[in-house]
Amino acid sequence: MAKRSTGSRGCLLARGQFAEGIKALEQAEASQPLSDTLLVLLGDAYLKIGNAASAEASYQRALEQRDDNLMQ
Repeated sequence: MAKRSTGSRGCLLARGQFAEGIKALEQAEASQPLSDTLLVLLGDAYLKIGNAASAEASYQRALEQRDDNLMQ
């Protein structure tokens, strides 16, 4: 499986622009499912803004995505 770049979404998160990064990741997911790596970044961003429930959901989806990829 090819790795996808985090692109500008990852840059927003690296600069501490968590709300903007979350918005960009959510918009990207509307067009195609996020990779497990991007779902972990999304979870991390949710944690940074204090949204533990959404972070946990993102991490769970990342684990499921990873499991799906391993089974293929």
